[in-house]
Amino acid sequence: MHSFLKWAALGVAAVILLIGLWLGIERLRGWWGLRSLTKSLEASGQCIDVAKLEPTNRPVREQNGMVAILALTNQLRALTNLLDQAPPLGRVVQPGIVALPQHLERWPIQGNTNTWEKWAPEMEAQRGLLDQIHRALEKPGFDLGVDYQGGFDQVKPTELVTIKDSARLLTLACAWEIRNRRLAVAHIHMLDTLRLAHQLRSEKWIITQVVRRAVLDMAWNAQFSLLQEEGWTDLQLQQQQQAWQRLTPMNDMIQAFEMERAVNFAVFPNMAANSDALRKGLGDPKKMSELRGNHDPETFLDRTLDAIQPWFWKYVWYEQDEVREIQRMTRPLEIGRQASRVGWHGATASTEMEFLEQTYIFFSANTSVSKWERFRYPFSTRESSLQHVFRDSLVGETQQQLAITALALHRYQKWKGAWPASLDDLSQQDLKEPPRDPLGGGTLTYRLDPAQGFVLYSKGENGRDDGGDSTPTKEGDIRLNLAKGKDFVWPRVAGQEEAEAFLFKSKTSKN
Repeated sequence: MHSFLKWAALGVAAVILLIGLWLGIERLRGWWGLRSLTKSLEASGQCIDVAKLEPTNRPVREQNGMVAILALTNQLRALTNLLDQAPPLGRVVQPGIVALPQHLERWPIQGNTNTWEKWAPEMEAQRGLLDQIHRALEKPGFDLGVDYQGGFDQVKPTELVTIKDSARLLTLACAWEIRNRRLAVAHIHMLDTLRLAHQLRSEKWIITQVVRRAVLDMAWNAQFSLLQEEGWTDLQLQQQQQAWQRLTPMNDMIQAFEMERAVNFAVFPNMAANSDALRKGLGDPKKMSELRGNHDPETFLDRTLDAIQPWFWKYVWYEQDEVREIQRMTRPLEIGRQASRVGWHGATASTEMEFLEQTYIFFSANTSVSKWERFRYPFSTRESSLQHVFRDSLVGETQQQLAITALALHRYQKWKGAWPASLDDLSQQDLKEPPRDPLGGGTLTYRLDPAQGFVLYSKGENGRDDGGDSTPTKEGDIRLNLAKGKDFVWPRVAGQEEAEAFLFKSKTSKN
């Protein structure tokens, strides 16, 4: 009996020793992996220091336009009905054909019909609020005051909603002023919308740049509507063109991605050293499990793993989890940088499968990941909802190039009385080089067209010149986004009857 207990004790000690050795090796693997990854990134010239990536020369409160915009939150929140019942901006009614809000007489809202006569009085009442937004945007600085060292919960959703609502109000005001032929006032609202997009350039947070992308989309729709009206002066068109030229959507998204990758280098050690920060980061285990699609009842094993996970993570696996998280950000970032140089198709054509795999790994909840893997790597196995940030940023940059070029074309037409034979003729309209095609690669394509004056387009995601074919690459996509066409075409204008027929038919089919 004594001999059996002795061997049993030795066996238990051996098992404990082996487990301890294994855990020590796991910790060493994490330390070595993080050290190697850090050296590799630094050797390739990539900055991983949050302090070096932070915005510089942050404004004092009195000069901060963002503070003034956020002070309008309650006033903007009270405009829910006005914004929700507004005429649609940029609605695609046929491939490559867009409805102009100023040409509509009626549009559907929540099972009813709205008209300018019903909607206009409340819009007119917002002149004071629009003046306040204008004064806020004229301030020299614009800063949300994000503490990038503090982690990923620094930006409040209400702040982002206020920014979007400001842009919605400005672009709807553009439509209203065009409707009333007050072009000078519409011009100011257009410049304010673009100034808002420009001021957000220094906010190095992915979600903020996603909101900025939405602002740019609204600005593009408004710009298209403005250019369909006669009476603009060359100075007004030039100022709008210059406002678009200041924007760098793709570069700013890349910088935001770089910042969030760098933040991980600070956040993971902080969670390992601070139990409160770790619990906050892990969140409610049951809720996180449901977010991953697991609605099964919680078992005793689940509760046990949840209880011991923080200890094991901070002492054994946090560096491995950190390495995985940084790696799953790095490869899409590399492809994003490449796409900014050669276009989306050029960056993904040769590595399409790899790219799709990488984006799936980064942006999707992988249902094949085991509970054991989630136990060890709770952060790098989480789902992200930012699937298409780089592609969407390139779409935004393509919209920018199309808008700049269309403005230059209209300036040329006012100057010469005819459309140019080629884009090379636009040097006097501040286009010293052929406009880039960020989505399709190379330069934008242009030709004269007897029916509509000109055709201007990007080759689109497939990188192939389809002759300005705006039909969707996939059935139904074009209803949501012109960029989903075979070519991304500067659109044509829908007639009033065609537009209204589509809007009411679309509303009926949804109901």
